[in-house]
Amino acid sequence: KTRPIDIKEFDLEKAWWNNRVENEYAWKVPVKEIVKRGFNLDVKNPRAQSIDKQHNAQDLIGLLENSMTKSLSLLTQMKSAIQ
Repeated sequence: KTRPIDIKEFDLEKAWWNNRVENEYAWKVPVKEIVKRGFNLDVKNPRAQSIDKQHNAQDLIGLLENSMTKSLSLLTQMKSAIQ
């Protein structure tokens, strides 16, 4: 980081810490759950809405084709810019 972290940047967190309340960014995880997960603390936010969109092969091919077309266009622009 080019600019060191200033201790004042943590004022909101310090104020919250002594009066912790669950919210959209903080939630409780039971110790039993943490032990069951092998002490893995990467627990997903239970309030987050999962966006599990299923794509069929045709959709994936179309998405990939659009991505490749855009990439080729950008590469062409970069080549012409340096010549």
